[in-house]
Amino acid sequence: MCYIYSKKIIQNTLFTSTELLDKVRNRIYDDKVRFRTLLKGDNSMNENYELSVKTVLTFIKEDEQIYVDYAKQYGLTALALLVLEKLYSATGKVSQQDICEDFHLPKQTVNSIVKKFIKQEYIKQVPMQNCKNKKSILLTEKGLNFCKTCIPQLLKAEKNAFTRLTLEEQKMYLSFFRKIIDSKKEELNLVKGKK
Repeated sequence: MCYIYSKKIIQNTLFTSTELLDKVRNRIYDDKVRFRTLLKGDNSMNENYELSVKTVLTFIKEDEQIYVDYAKQYGLTALALLVLEKLYSATGKVSQQDICEDFHLPKQTVNSIVKKFIKQEYIKQVPMQNCKNKKSILLTEKGLNFCKTCIPQLLKAEKNAFTRLTLEEQKMYLSFFRKIIDSKKEELNLVKGKK
């Protein structure tokens, strides 16, 4: 899922794509200079480190809250919505292990979501050929019909939000998050190694 930012999320309110996209563009534009400076590695940002970290964390929390609020409208959790999006968009076979790996989710969490969807008759599991313990997860007709009520609009909003950014902003956005994630992984591994 693409990160989508907004200044304020009103619980149980469905934003139109235009409103959501405007909020995304405004938020990114407001912090464009700060991101550019971070990407260039300008040391003058050290004095604003706390502000920068808080801003990034706020963005991530706001993005997560968009999905939480959107999912609630359909009686889902954000993670359940993520699983349905994966199944709806899949072009090949999808297993629980695939979902765990793609979204970095614990097996237990995905298993709970799958069990709930099986109970609701949204999905079914079919044994995979040549794999004794692995099963494909498939949407049932009921599950597909449910997905059609919520997933296409979400995918469209994500795509439109991202494509409303200029090519330079898209590259900067992806580069920034990749750099932050890689740096955090590296730093945490260094911390673990010191113990």
